[in-house]
Amino acid sequence: MAHSFALAYGSVSIVGGIYSIQPLMVILIASLLTLYFPGIIKEDVSSSSLGRKIAAVALVIGGSWLLL
Repeated sequence: MAHSFALAYGSVSIVGGIYSIQPLMVILIASLLTLYFPGIIKEDVSSSSLGRKIAAVALVIGGSWLLL
């Protein structure tokens, strides 16, 4: 619903760019929940795992940037 609202009032390329950082926010929130509330969520927060996840998010953001 928020996506449709944003598309109605904003540029498609800007909305797409903003939505491309969603995976980064998911990784950040999941990592913080794992560190501060380990009983709620179990996420692998080792440096090698986080490095791979951040590299994957960078590829997604880079691909979205190329489409803009």
